[in-house]
Amino acid sequence: MSRYGVGSATGTKGAHYKTNLGAVLVRGAWAETDPGATPNGAALSWSELIRKWAKHTGGNAELVGALRSIAAADLGRSQRDTDGPDGASDDAWRLAGWSRAPLSSPEQVKTAFQDLTALSPTKLTVAEGRSAALTSAYALYVLADYDSALNAYGSFDWASDPTEGVVPDDAAVTERIRARAVQGMCFELASRPDTSLALQCYREAAKLLDKLNVQPLTIPSYLQAPNAIKAQPQSTDQREIMRYISTALTRATCIAAHTSESQLTLRVLRTYHALASGWPKDLRARQRQRMLNLYLAALFENFPPAGATVPEPCLLNGGSATRTARATWHAEVVDAFRYGQRLLDSTTSFPQAGEFNAAVIEFATQVSMFPGHEQRLARDAVTVLWWATNLTFQSQLILRRLTCLLPTIGDTTEARRVFELYVDTVLKARLADDPDSTLALQRQRTLEDVEPEAKPNDNPNDNPNGQAGDKQNGKPTDASGDSDKNDIEDSTDPEMDSDTDFVNTLLVGTQLLLTDLGDATEAWRYVTLAGDVVRNGNVSPKITALVEENKGVVRLAMSTNDADIIERPKFQAQAINHLRKATGLDTSSARAFYHLGYAEASARSIQPGLQAVREALELDGRSVHSWHLLALLLTASGDWEGAQKACEAGVALWEAKDEALAADERDLPAVNGHSSSSSHPLISSDGSLAPLTPAPTPPTARFHRLESVIQLRMTLNIVTEKLRGPDVALEQQQELFLFFSQRTEKGERTERRRSGTIISTRAPSAQDSTSGTAHRSPVPPTEVTIQPPSPRRGSPAGASVTTVEANENAIEDVRRRGSRRLNRKKNLVPKHLHVPSVARPSSHSRSSSMPSSTLRPDAIPRSRATSAVSGYGAPSIAPTAVHSHYAGLGGRGPPPPPLKHVVRRSPQEERLLSDLWLMSAASFRRSGKLDQSLVAIEEAETRDPENPAVWVQLGLWNRAANKGEDALAAFTKSLLLRPDYPPGAVGIARLHVEAGAVDLAHSLLSQLVQDRGWDVPEAWYSLAMVCERQDRAARARECLVYALQLERTRCCRALADALPRWSE
Repeated sequence: MSRYGVGSATGTKGAHYKTNLGAVLVRGAWAETDPGATPNGAALSWSELIRKWAKHTGGNAELVGALRSIAAADLGRSQRDTDGPDGASDDAWRLAGWSRAPLSSPEQVKTAFQDLTALSPTKLTVAEGRSAALTSAYALYVLADYDSALNAYGSFDWASDPTEGVVPDDAAVTERIRARAVQGMCFELASRPDTSLALQCYREAAKLLDKLNVQPLTIPSYLQAPNAIKAQPQSTDQREIMRYISTALTRATCIAAHTSESQLTLRVLRTYHALASGWPKDLRARQRQRMLNLYLAALFENFPPAGATVPEPCLLNGGSATRTARATWHAEVVDAFRYGQRLLDSTTSFPQAGEFNAAVIEFATQVSMFPGHEQRLARDAVTVLWWATNLTFQSQLILRRLTCLLPTIGDTTEARRVFELYVDTVLKARLADDPDSTLALQRQRTLEDVEPEAKPNDNPNDNPNGQAGDKQNGKPTDASGDSDKNDIEDSTDPEMDSDTDFVNTLLVGTQLLLTDLGDATEAWRYVTLAGDVVRNGNVSPKITALVEENKGVVRLAMSTNDADIIERPKFQAQAINHLRKATGLDTSSARAFYHLGYAEASARSIQPGLQAVREALELDGRSVHSWHLLALLLTASGDWEGAQKACEAGVALWEAKDEALAADERDLPAVNGHSSSSSHPLISSDGSLAPLTPAPTPPTARFHRLESVIQLRMTLNIVTEKLRGPDVALEQQQELFLFFSQRTEKGERTERRRSGTIISTRAPSAQDSTSGTAHRSPVPPTEVTIQPPSPRRGSPAGASVTTVEANENAIEDVRRRGSRRLNRKKNLVPKHLHVPSVARPSSHSRSSSMPSSTLRPDAIPRSRATSAVSGYGAPSIAPTAVHSHYAGLGGRGPPPPPLKHVVRRSPQEERLLSDLWLMSAASFRRSGKLDQSLVAIEEAETRDPENPAVWVQLGLWNRAANKGEDALAAFTKSLLLRPDYPPGAVGIARLHVEAGAVDLAHSLLSQLVQDRGWDVPEAWYSLAMVCERQDRAARARECLVYALQLERTRCCRALADALPRWSE
């Protein structure tokens, strides 16, 4: 009877010891003293377990004993790690030349090998003979005789059943997995290495997992349906399998990552992490950390195009995706983030004094790069960065990344707090490193500023920082907070940010403070600090140009928002000087030329502004903002035909870009769609992780894209009415409402119509859009002074600026609804209601029909929430719109409660729609159609009751209807919403003049022209009329002359209403 027959005939004990020894071999308990157990649970040593197993099953004890001796010696190379190499050595990722630690007891292995060769083949069963052959080859590998080991493996019958061995089933499969992994390493370490055959062996090892009775590999959640229940791996100790599968997949990844086969690399990495998610925390922790870094790098480099399908199989062992490649990629990235957090939580700890948690910082660095590919990942990245702060101590890198990412998710208040902490941390660290350091924030603003000077020997091609921002058109950082990857300096202290990173983050904080929080004074303090770093540090001319550009933008904002009559001209001159220096230092920055053109236009220097914006369009002809600025400046110079062409070009470019972005966002499965692949290795020849390809500049937020084209089309309508009359403009106004509706409705409406395209011809070039030829001549970086302060513009009170009427047929349904409301408004609503607190400024308005250039505040938090009534507002002396619209109409009660909106828009979208209605209201009023104008005003108020322009339009409507008292109340309401609102102040002043209160009007206007109304022609004209009534002819003439200067250089719309001061 065969030994197997004897073992089977022994009954319960034989089955127990076979199962017990098999479990010990699967878990690789080579270093344990008592790995086995009797049926009663008593512990058994290795020798006793093998003896009892051989006794009750008839197995070959010598063969198992030799395997135990060889494996124990192999894993005993390191006293600290009983699981073999952990991948922590410097050469672990090299393709060739990596080494193994020497054996501590080679004699033990040699003895075991001699015992194996002494076994008589005739006394071994077929299964035992296969195990003996694999164990002998394993011994040769341990003894570093790789060529002999390969010969032994080469003669083995790999087609035989992998479940048959000296101990069958999973123990035999484990033996086969180990053999394949060892064979692959022998191919790499042999005298004639062959990495392709090694990779084939590693992949074969992974395929053997399917032969196990207990599967360690579960399908990852990102390959399952979104609502599927995630399968949990079975709790069986398979540590020996984990050791060699880990080795096989790590080496396979290393080989594949040195090539351009990115999909194979990703497939191996997916398989590794699907297995590693269930491993014990102490199993090869460093190796898993490094594999995580490589996994994230592979995911980052293999961002799929929209509509692509996932290449199959997804894993080495099969698997297919149920979603598009991009949806699967997103889910896989989020899963990798969570896995990384779990891994590092269990394998790292808070650093001690003088140390830093390199693994967490490296993980956080990679995670923060992903929002550059997909903005939806920004919140996940921020969550990871907050988590990382618990495992690091004031890491400058993590604070820097948080500063850059928090504004992208709308958390501007927290972003400011983190930014201030970052700057304080860096300054303290630099002071500790250099006690003589003089870097510090200014405590107060000054009229004068010190400009950094570019180093004459700095060359962008020689300096390691030379390419900063070049790939992003001068943009200082990407979404992760890094400059261009070629721009990162090496620092002697890994925890100390370089000058370039520090400056770039200061510029991000400057933009945050100015654009999102509206604090130009604080923004100036930080951009001045950036200038100090540039002056004392070692950065490239491009970074110096960025600092100058930011200084110019901030100074321009300060000249408008915070400056008094003395500071304003100096700040304006400094702004233009800074921007001219920026364009001189970096002649390739289209954004700098745009900002220069904007500043020149604000200073009413029309021709220099045109020259600068043409330079911007030569550098970047796809900028909608630049085309819009060109159109506005052309209207100021009287070239209305050129302005129309510029508007049409901008609209055409926007529509083409929007179509591409819309298709990208829909991510619909494409016919024959395929995923993209990285074309370069992920690991460099020295074994280090190759630099990642920077993600392309992410698209602008959806609302800001929509706002840019709505504002452009509003300008186009004004130009069209000027050139072709109101009828053509009314058609475009109707299209504009439809265009806006199609791109903002998210409710229950299912039928959507496609807006007609305005442009049917090619988009003209910058030269085609002007009356003359645009010549690319650099703007000389000379000092400028502006005296008296050269203003931006003020809206015309009369026919000098035309705004477009809404088509009566287009809003007939609104008129009918409004007429029903008109019939029910009289005594059911109290005269005075609460309005929002004066201390809280309202958001910006862009109604082109308002007589002012400052209808929009210079800064508004993106997360502004609008509400009709503030809970802490002061009682208003003015009636609300629902009452004052129709005062005196007789028998017309209040409107019914507003219907439940099925269309849900953001507050910013509601403000934009409100401005569109106000544009129509102004056109109707000037046309004498007061009923239609009143309906449009009511619609504007319904959309955004905190819009001060609504109340100005209501005041103008009441004046046209000869209701002076109601007009005064409406203008007063606009000032309650925004005390520094010039249109409201001008309206009240004119009413005072009509009432004979000349001194009161003079007091109001004198203060206005020194503050926010300094560039409003109507304010200066009204002041001249007041001075004339006061018999002050000289002052009246002075005011009239200045008002005329402003009027001659005004654009068809105010710059602040039509364009953002800070272009992205």
